[in-house]
Amino acid sequence: MDRLESLYQAYKDRVEFVLVVVRDAGHAVHGLEFMLDRDGWHDRRDRIGWALQKKRLSIPAIMDTPTAEAERAYAAWPERLFVLNPAGRIIHDAGLGMPAGWDFEQVRACLDQELNGWVPMPIFPTVEKDRGI
Repeated sequence: MDRLESLYQAYKDRVEFVLVVVRDAGHAVHGLEFMLDRDGWHDRRDRIGWALQKKRLSIPAIMDTPTAEAERAYAAWPERLFVLNPAGRIIHDAGLGMPAGWDFEQVRACLDQELNGWVPMPIFPTVEKDRGI
């Protein structure tokens, strides 16, 4: 998790990060045993907040829906890392983080390439074109 936080800190001013929390592992994870408590949806949100603090992650996080829409759409269980471009297309799939972890150098290279090739789009392209801008 330290490498994920480092990636976030290095790029957070130029790239939007969102941690989507999918279903629990269903077994104890060292240091996060409190995640096994099953007291409801709102209580889960609190437990996720505690887990993020315990793991020292400051990445903005959201919870998947109760019907696991993100998990199913992205085959995201138990953990997966994607890089999406501004249009929302997947431009890099770092794969499942388990058991070997993610190749953060590949993720950094993808982010750098995307940032170096990024050209801001006009807000109103047809209006600017009509005005000869």
